Amino acid sequence: MIEVKVHVDEIYHSGEPLLLVEADEPPEIVARNQKTATLRTMFHYLAKQDVFYLCSRPDLGEYTFDDAKDFVENVVSLAREHRRLNFGLLESELVSRMRAALHFVTRQINLLKCFNPSAYSAMEQHARVSREFHTYQEVAMQGFIEVLASARRAAGEVGPAPKVMETALDQAFLFISCSSSDEPFARGLTERLRREGFDSFLYVKSIDWGQEIPKRIHEGLDHASHIVVLVSPGSEQSGWVAYEVGYARGRGIEIVPYLLHPKMNPPGFVRELLCLKDKTDEAAWIQSLASFKRPSSLPSSQSFFSEWNAADVRKRLKTATEVWHQAIASSTFFDEVSDSLSQVIENGGSLHCILANPDGEAIRMAATRHVGAARDVDFIKIQVQLAIQHLRAMCRQVPREDSVRLKLVDFLLEPVLTIIDPQLPEAAMFVTLSGFEQRLPTRPCFFLRRSDDERTFDFYVKSFERLWLHPMAQTVKMVSPEAGNE
Repeated sequence: MIEVKVHVDEIYHSGEPLLLVEADEPPEIVARNQKTATLRTMFHYLAKQDVFYLCSRPDLGEYTFDDAKDFVENVVSLAREHRRLNFGLLESELVSRMRAALHFVTRQINLLKCFNPSAYSAMEQHARVSREFHTYQEVAMQGFIEVLASARRAAGEVGPAPKVMETALDQAFLFISCSSSDEPFARGLTERLRREGFDSFLYVKSIDWGQEIPKRIHEGLDHASHIVVLVSPGSEQSGWVAYEVGYARGRGIEIVPYLLHPKMNPPGFVRELLCLKDKTDEAAWIQSLASFKRPSSLPSSQSFFSEWNAADVRKRLKTATEVWHQAIASSTFFDEVSDSLSQVIENGGSLHCILANPDGEAIRMAATRHVGAARDVDFIKIQVQLAIQHLRAMCRQVPREDSVRLKLVDFLLEPVLTIIDPQLPEAAMFVTLSGFEQRLPTRPCFFLRRSDDERTFDFYVKSFERLWLHPMAQTVKMVSPEAGNE
């Protein structure tokens, strides 16, 4: 008999299995079901949180968390809205991204939940929690929103274009994001756009009485080519504006900030974007929309390189005997192909992997070039640790000393590279380029055989070999889970 006593809404971390259940399904199906069940549990946990209890309950006294209320309200609202998503329709990579984003958001919530106002060091603890919350809440929310947008699309919950939207398929359609205090200006902007022949979505004009507000906003965003964000003190405090911008980023919608108060510093979610500042900028921008055309869903020309996806890697791994892999973190890659890699190892093959050292400076450099949740150093460190966990799990299946070998380097690893059977004539590699502030779906990826371009192929092979043998590369013991760096 197993008895575990916890408080209401508390998550118990046992550190070891409490119950083993035999299942008839294949192991990969069982593992996937466990992951999606975890997602449902985490959404349910977040949906039940009480904003008042976390931020303003009486026993907090002077140690309230008023600045966290908007964040908590948005998280709870989003969790309630999306907890019934069909997670079974999501690809493994998206499930992993969702889990990482949920862990990050839940961590922020638990900072508030675990605060003890009666502790001896309550003042220092409150300052530390407030500082950490202020530092990471925007990154956590941004990552959560972006992955929710991807999940809605993957689960088939992207709504059709609203009936009021009769825009030509290739023409610009503008979603106006603003606070209620900026509604008069927003109405004027939509009228000016209409006079120039452009349709737009503004919540007070595009949502009828009795219609579901979140559903209509999602429909408007799903149809939009651009989102115009009216930046003001009101919008900076608006949870809806932050959500709409995050959703737009997840959908790849062009973001156009419009600074209504010229002396105001733009908020973090649009700080790096060029802003419209007056009617002159507005007129020039509207004029530029005349030449805008949505990209065709079909490529206009054939790419020189053959693109690839995880299914291609799994297919090629079926006959592999040796695999080399390098990346900053790659936890989602291992989540996607871990079964195939494990099969390589069980068949007597080997895996050599180079990852970024989570304690090094390269991790910080990597964060500066990324977007969304990956801008946060702690988020990347978590991804590295998850990747190491994947590798150790593979190694435990076949505890040969040479089955899985890992080295950590304080070096900005790129490109993301997987080389299969590097020493054989039929060797192949899968490459993903990085760039600066480029989201994963937009980054070029290509498949290359040694027979296609031996010079380019050998360039990457030699680069990996030299990095593997470099003195800065720290070997990590894999057979013993407790072992650290040598």
